[in-house]
Amino acid sequence: MDRSHSLDPQLISQLEEVEHVEKFLKSLIETMATRAEAEVDVLMPGYTHLQRAQPIRWSHFLLSHAYAFLADYERLVAIIPRISVLPLGAGALAGNPYSLDRALLAKELGFRSIGRNSMHMVTDRDYIVEFLQWATLFMMHMSRFAEDLIVYSSAEFGFVQLSDAYRYVFVDHIPRRHRNSLTESTGSSIMPQKKNPDSLEIIRGKSGRILGQVCCPCPQPSNGMAHHLDDRRHCQPQKPSINVQQRYGRG
Repeated sequence: MDRSHSLDPQLISQLEEVEHVEKFLKSLIETMATRAEAEVDVLMPGYTHLQRAQPIRWSHFLLSHAYAFLADYERLVAIIPRISVLPLGAGALAGNPYSLDRALLAKELGFRSIGRNSMHMVTDRDYIVEFLQWATLFMMHMSRFAEDLIVYSSAEFGFVQLSDAYRYVFVDHIPRRHRNSLTESTGSSIMPQKKNPDSLEIIRGKSGRILGQVCCPCPQPSNGMAHHLDDRRHCQPQKPSINVQQRYGRG
């Protein structure tokens, strides 16, 4: 994205999607809190080193993850004002010759504030890096939650049962690219009794992808202020990261 010459529509779209992530995450936390309250009398073993240690309530376990997500939510709420800054009007260096009402533009386009220094706004890519850093931590928490549910849904533990409403048995004639979108848990064409926690495994796998993307926006740390052609390369990793948060961060 070239912030110095025009306002890329993708920036507006991404800001809207970040706010959607905020809503999905809030819904996830509320759902976990509701389940914890409703199932407060359910007891289970607590584990350390995957060895039974002390008895706990299911709600205790569930809220341990909810509090991690709550911290993620609070961090996301804190960074949104810093990434929702209108760059339009900065030009390539020192503004533009047009009489733009930037406050009105910010309001109409959904930005929370306007950039105060044109050279800074042309150069700034902190909003990408900051969101990706947030996304990395959030996906680490999602991966940890997914791993616990994977273990607890196995026959060896049996504390969690994946719903049959999301069960699908893979068969060879279904294209591989469509399989993940069909189901959250699957069986097997030769072992139909299985319930593979596909969605949880996908969450666990996606976390590594997001971790790798956080390094991508910083290839030119020596660039000076104002516009450089390679600045526009920095925005590319953000869109896939937002898509991942939307898909797996909702309740």
